[in-house]
Amino acid sequence: MSAVPGRTLESVFHRLSYSEREQLLKDLKSVLSQLRCIPNQTPYVFGNSHGGPLNDHRFLSGLYGPFHLIFDFNAFLIHPYVRNETKDKISAVHSRSY
Repeated sequence: MSAVPGRTLESVFHRLSYSEREQLLKDLKSVLSQLRCIPNQTPYVFGNSHGGPLNDHRFLSGLYGPFHLIFDFNAFLIHPYVRNETKDKISAVHSRSY
């Protein structure tokens, strides 16, 4: 994957009109719907499209996973001191079928 030149959405979002924001929402919804239609060809619930680790700039190593179970994914993401009620809510969201 490579970067595309330009500005981030975060830096220009405040300049978008309401109709542009609505169109952006529709476009993103369409893209995500198309991505979710791609069948998972790996034994992992969470991983990249080739069954390897995910790349995420929010984590120090940049890479994490892959994970066989939603539980393992949640255990990685959720800090051990987070309250159980919050953990349950996060787990419910991650368990949704799209």
